[in-house]
Amino acid sequence: MPYCDGRPASFVAVMRDVTEEKAAREELFRSRLMLRAVLDHIPQRVFWKDLDGRYLGGNRRFADDVGLARPDELAGTTDEDLFPP
Repeated sequence: MPYCDGRPASFVAVMRDVTEEKAAREELFRSRLMLRAVLDHIPQRVFWKDLDGRYLGGNRRFADDVGLARPDELAGTTDEDLFPP
């Protein structure tokens, strides 16, 4: 960068339009809220696990059945955690 009297003689600014990215994030947030509302109001128990058998999440009815206060408490637990012998 060229200097003049110890000060930068110029600068470079980089700008990026994030309008579409912001809109996509907002739509994803709304979609997740809708999915959560549906899952928490259906009568079925719903859960999902990773390939190692750890719970990633579930709906309110399933969380209630296994004695948890909130569905997000399922994350990281296993069947052994929730259903001890």
